[in-house]
Amino acid sequence: MAGLTFRYHTNRHYYLFAISGGNRARLALHLPLEPKLRVHGWKELADADFPYDTKRYYSLKVAADGPRIRAYIDGKLILEASDSDLLKGKAGVISNGPARFEDFHVLTSDDKAREIANNIRKRDAELARLRNENRKPKLWKKFDTPVFGAGRNVRFGDLDGDAIVDMRSRNREEFPIADSGWPHRESPPVGVDEMPAGDTHRPYEFENGDSIAFLNLSGDKNRHEILVKDRYRHFWIYNNKLELI
Repeated sequence: MAGLTFRYHTNRHYYLFAISGGNRARLALHLPLEPKLRVHGWKELADADFPYDTKRYYSLKVAADGPRIRAYIDGKLILEASDSDLLKGKAGVISNGPARFEDFHVLTSDDKAREIANNIRKRDAELARLRNENRKPKLWKKFDTPVFGAGRNVRFGDLDGDAIVDMRSRNREEFPIADSGWPHRESPPVGVDEMPAGDTHRPYEFENGDSIAFLNLSGDKNRHEILVKDRYRHFWIYNNKLELI
């Protein structure tokens, strides 16, 4: 699919107007919570048959006024819906495959444009005030790290038990560049040389790396508990007061 995103709140919560599958025009809301792991949640608002030619450009337009949403292709009204889940946000182009875009414009009334500009000025002034309240960093020490840094990371920890934090980096020879590309793999934690004996590969859809998830463990209809997981085998669950459960 390729098209427009509007009233964009986050990359997990936005409206979409796109042409999709070679024969469809689609208006939908991307929901912020996944119904299953790595499964996108959508609220379909409207769709219509629209066979299109990938060798030409189409002009897509969305007119959003309160909950009313109208979607046009080449000046013709194609889809219309009413939804009030998101009433403001950013706008942009979106695709999940190779696509080409030409001009992109966002238009609003003069009054709304002045309101947006005023809000931006207030935000920038507040940001500048907060920055000025912070203490400025001061250079303490410099040292060279020749032929180091291929992994673009460094780790801090007490490696020798003297209660002083040490710094660990890795050189280019530790993980040389191979056919698989740049060596950007994770450095193992200190003391972990290999995975536990008997560990076998698990299907991708059951694996989850560093992550935070919101859960319902209390029986409430809302998700009040917080799960924090590292990329190995450990996880922690907290309540909504950040108390470890």
